[in-house]
Amino acid sequence: MKLLFERAILIETTSSVLISPDPKDDFLLALCRDDQADYLLMGNKLDLLALRQFENTQILTLTEFLDLSS
Repeated sequence: MKLLFERAILIETTSSVLISPDPKDDFLLALCRDDQADYLLMGNKLDLLALRQFENTQILTLTEFLDLSS
């Protein structure tokens, strides 16, 4: 966990997004927009996974992401 915090980049959102089926998840999409993220990795958030893409961000499970790398 220490390594995660050492390498983490903190992003402050400035965008407002109202797209997710679960409004509590909209901040994740706002982070993707503001950071111009290529990927958003999700575990059990099926509603976000169902979107598959938000702007230029692909929404994937960890397994799908690892499959891209192999």
